[in-house]
Amino acid sequence: MAILVLHYTLHNSDFFIVVATYISIIRCIADFHVLVGCIAMSLSRLSTFRLQSLKNCSIVLFMFFNFFQPFVHPLSFSIKRFGLDANNILYEGDAAPSSFGVIELSTIADTDIYISALAELHFTTNFSFVVDTRNRTSFADGIAFFIAPVHYSNPPDSAGGELGLLNSTTRFEASQNEIVMVEFDTLTNQWDPLGPHVGININTISSVVHASWDAPGNSGKMAHVQIF
Repeated sequence: MAILVLHYTLHNSDFFIVVATYISIIRCIADFHVLVGCIAMSLSRLSTFRLQSLKNCSIVLFMFFNFFQPFVHPLSFSIKRFGLDANNILYEGDAAPSSFGVIELSTIADTDIYISALAELHFTTNFSFVVDTRNRTSFADGIAFFIAPVHYSNPPDSAGGELGLLNSTTRFEASQNEIVMVEFDTLTNQWDPLGPHVGININTISSVVHASWDAPGNSGKMAHVQIF
């Protein structure tokens, strides 16, 4: 069972998006490996998105796990530059570094997590990105931050509205999928609410909660995101 609350505010012409996430895991998982900190971008019409990679842009992921045992293990990694020589970044599919950033970002190291029954998982991540529509009325589908089991890879035919994470066969198969995502969706598909939005998706491509997001009206402006 998952309870997720999304707060969306606009401040000083920049987006400050806070997603408060509480995940209560009912079943006992003895040795669960989670691949954390992945940003997946639609594999089609990619040129409209830039993930800032200038030296003043940093993606920092802090993870904090609270167990029933009287101890905790904070884990973190920091990636400050997305260069061609980076050896700690895993690229999948058509992902590749560019002068503006990357289209998909994952830490290349597995993150080992032990979760006992009814344990809570706490983490915080911050990142910034820019959506540039280039004054067009038709553009790409969006980007998503997601959490999935280790070795999760792009399924075939997952470009477009599935954001590189699901496809037409798996997008509504909640019982088969193990993925949680926060999507920044700029194109309305048949399963989407009307207009650009920020949504939380659990095991399917449809958002369980969402908030409107005026991405075209803020084209070229920096969006600052915090998910915790």
